Amino acid sequence: PLASASASGRLPAERLEEAERSIGRLRGWLAAQPLGSGPPGLDGADGDGGRTGRAQIGLTAARRAIRVSAPPGPLPDPVVLQLGAPENIAVGSVPWGLAPWVPAGRIQRAPASLADGETVPVIDAALAESAGRPLIVVVRDAHRHPAAQAVVTGLLAARPDVVVLDMGLPFWQPPGGVHVATYGAARASAQAAAEVLGLVR
Repeated sequence: PLASASASGRLPAERLEEAERSIGRLRGWLAAQPLGSGPPGLDGADGDGGRTGRAQIGLTAARRAIRVSAPPGPLPDPVVLQLGAPENIAVGSVPWGLAPWVPAGRIQRAPASLADGETVPVIDAALAESAGRPLIVVVRDAHRHPAAQAVVTGLLAARPDVVVLDMGLPFWQPPGGVHVATYGAARASAQAAAEVLGLVR
């Protein structure tokens, strides 16, 4: 494409030569840098190759990105219902959600792609398990999954105090409750959400 653009005159040869010189200067500069040099916190000075610094930058960004519709209030010993989005070629199988901050016995899981008639049992089970306790529903890209929307809406009809944690793009928002949007499903996003929800001790 570049060769044809240059041959047709759409891309001047001088512009390609200028880009080549710029790349050469960048390569020279990179070659002259000491191994591991870079911005503070990313240069390996923390002894782990910069992983701690990168993780802290990620967490800072996640804290800034999070949006909350209303203060969630205290959530002692909550039950979590996680509606798992299907894997895809871009994401694959990666851990996400509040598992690091909630006891395993307090997490219920269901697929976000439930068939017709399967949403009611999930709603009933979550309501029974969370009786007398706070209930957090975790979704990811709920706008892609009508069944997930149906579960959230059904739970909110029975319990307006449900907290909905959306770890995807919040194009769909629940009709009430507390809505927490992280704009991401990485561990840093989950930790930022856990902090907002008071789950980090």
